[in-house]
Amino acid sequence: MLWAITLSDRYFITKFVGLTETAVYSSSAMLAGLVALFYSPISLALLPQLSRLSAQNRKSDAGKYFESSIKLFLTLAIPTAIGVAIISQPLLQILTTSDFLAGREVVFLLALGGVFLGLYQLNINPILVDHRSKWLPLVTSTAYLTSVALNFVLVPRMGILGAAISNCVSFLVIAVVTTVWVKNAILFSLNLSYLGKVAAAAGAMLLSLTFFKVDTFLQMILAAFVGSAVFGVGLVFLGGISLKDGRNIWKTFGEVLKSLVEFKPKDKEKGA
Repeated sequence: MLWAITLSDRYFITKFVGLTETAVYSSSAMLAGLVALFYSPISLALLPQLSRLSAQNRKSDAGKYFESSIKLFLTLAIPTAIGVAIISQPLLQILTTSDFLAGREVVFLLALGGVFLGLYQLNINPILVDHRSKWLPLVTSTAYLTSVALNFVLVPRMGILGAAISNCVSFLVIAVVTTVWVKNAILFSLNLSYLGKVAAAAGAMLLSLTFFKVDTFLQMILAAFVGSAVFGVGLVFLGGISLKDGRNIWKTFGEVLKSLVEFKPKDKEKGA
């Protein structure tokens, strides 16, 4: 069903608007898919930890661990969705041609849909641990029917923007349903105050990048660095994270980047 949701918008674009617009939409969807870089590794690490804590009957600890995972994901995903939307058009201009420019609104809606999809992907972990997965097909089927209905109504009238709205709303449905579901399964709560601080810091980042000229790849890298710095400083200033947390995050990312640079596939070397 998730696969069908992802591809149904492309089907309706091809049917009502044309194959060329499907290619334009797909290029924007590829950029928006960068949000998946955050929820995939978090989800992989989350399931075994929740399983261990559940087996030890430590539901409270499981709830805290899950809450921290959601907090980490949203801290990374929300500014990424905004940043990707801002640099999307110049990046597509560099990588392709002006024919593939769909607009920042389309990229942002698709990236926001990726945030909602990430919430769903994290939410299913405690659902699996709690042995309630039999209801997941019903949830995803509901989202799929929502996608089909919205695409049928919006795409003929709004084109690829309507498809982006449909995609975002469909993933919002499964994110909301599973979040409510998980709150009843384990003890956790969404820290709305912290989310407000993340949103405010992301807004400051958006404001700083609005007047940033991005015409070259180097300027794009600089914009990404400036945006990340503004977001990080803003989050520290608002009390979302402490300076110590910020240093630990920076150190962790540095170690990850270092490991990627120094990585050597030993098996291939032995085979050679």
